[in-house]
Amino acid sequence: TRASIWYEKQHEIGEAIDYAFLANDYLRASELLEKYGFNCKYRYGWWRMSEWLKKLPAELLSLRLSLRHLYFWTLMNVGEINEARRKLDEDQLRILISGLTQDDAKIWEGNLLIYKSAIAMHSDYDIERGQEFARRGLETIPQCDPKYYRTAMVHYGHASLLVGDIREAKKAFRWVLDQFDSIQDTYTIFFSMMNLAEISIREGYLHKALDELEETISFAEKSNLTDCLMFSKLKKDVSDILYEWNEPDEACSNLVTGIRNAERYGDEDLVVLLPSYASLLRIQLAYDDFENAQQTVRQIERVTHRGSEYPYGCRHAVAARALLALFDRDYATATEAARILSGPSNLHSQEYILLTLSRVHLATHKLEEAIEILNNLRANILRQGRYGDLIKPQILLARAYFLKNDLDSALDHMNKAISSAPRENYIRSFVDEGREILPLLVQLSQLPEYTSNSGERTVEFLNELIKTIYHDSNKDKPKDSSGLPSYLVIEMTNREIDILNFVAAGLSNQQIADRLVITVSTVKWHLNNIYLKLGAHKRTHAVRLAQDYKLIQ
Repeated sequence: TRASIWYEKQHEIGEAIDYAFLANDYLRASELLEKYGFNCKYRYGWWRMSEWLKKLPAELLSLRLSLRHLYFWTLMNVGEINEARRKLDEDQLRILISGLTQDDAKIWEGNLLIYKSAIAMHSDYDIERGQEFARRGLETIPQCDPKYYRTAMVHYGHASLLVGDIREAKKAFRWVLDQFDSIQDTYTIFFSMMNLAEISIREGYLHKALDELEETISFAEKSNLTDCLMFSKLKKDVSDILYEWNEPDEACSNLVTGIRNAERYGDEDLVVLLPSYASLLRIQLAYDDFENAQQTVRQIERVTHRGSEYPYGCRHAVAARALLALFDRDYATATEAARILSGPSNLHSQEYILLTLSRVHLATHKLEEAIEILNNLRANILRQGRYGDLIKPQILLARAYFLKNDLDSALDHMNKAISSAPRENYIRSFVDEGREILPLLVQLSQLPEYTSNSGERTVEFLNELIKTIYHDSNKDKPKDSSGLPSYLVIEMTNREIDILNFVAAGLSNQQIADRLVITVSTVKWHLNNIYLKLGAHKRTHAVRLAQDYKLIQ
């Protein structure tokens, strides 16, 4: 016990708790956890916190609201959902049979609503109900108790952000920061600053977001929070912006620093680690680093296995495996993953799942399914004002309509994606799609109405984007057994091959129309599609490329 007291004076709280348990001084251990618990969990991790709390006698946990509050969140964050539900049922019964004061009863009742919110969102996938529970919990807890009211406000902001309701999320986190002078918990300030920066990313203001992230990093350094788990998420957000701006070295440096920080205590926090691993996997696949990408997917699967009660984590692992399979052209594995991913997935934080599912559908030519997912996703993003999340669905919609041979719709969606990109310098969202979108971009750049109606900056950005993608996609890419580039395997139709052969034979559009018993305008429509798919700019160029790809003799 004396060692525990000494370590507490040295501000080494983890050691102080450990020595209290070694002395079997459970009362002191519970007091330390009660006093420092919510700061400890960010320094030492959820799993270590779980080990400490499970050592406490049941009667201590049952008597102290703050310890039960801490225990619930710990169970949720280590993925023990069923145990969290059991504790929730116990606490509901306790309210009915205990003689709490009116204020204490409201605090307990409000916290129970917050717990229900967490389970509804992260386990039951009923996000609207989850946000509603959070709102009711916030309304129930008396404002005269600033600790629990502020905690409820932070959770409501986080719940709103998960739902994608960034207006409510912004309002909640700004309210918290307005209490800056009265908040002694620096982590709450840090967490709110970080989430406001994420909201700027979601809104599509990358430059503003990076400024906010740098300000948050500075605050974390001054507050000794650089070793907490959420600092890893902060570095991940910085990395995502830098990578989007095509600065991969700086992006990887920030990302790896964040991941190592999160892993330092052996803590598998799914909410922090999974998005970081997803960003790492994206970079590895973009640079054809298949071996390390395999390792990253195995790490994701290992992490999610430990928190196997968490559907969020399990589906995330399946999505990662699907992306790896698509890269390796293992369509059987990707299709099986799509079957698993086809369940409910409407949290905004699960849009990674929906985008992955749509990519599998595109690769396996299930175009209507992909279009339905992407249109629903796009409508939801627009409704919530998350314009920063809009570019990827727009690009994938352009690809889907291109594969359907609906050139007008494909160009329309690509135009919408491009129009919002130059201001905030969105680059990698396009480049990572590679050759699949290069013909569309070339066609767009050659449309007279586009070059005349778009600003000079947008036209210049599009031309630079074409050069970047061409340079990036000139690397060795996996080829189909036919020897064709991957973007031609599905897209070239038999009718288009017939027309290419007639063009190679020197026939005019009218002669081709007569041979095929179609109109001249239909021949021209097919030729435009051929040029688009091959990246050709005239008939002779198209014939030469088709011969190079062995599409025609």
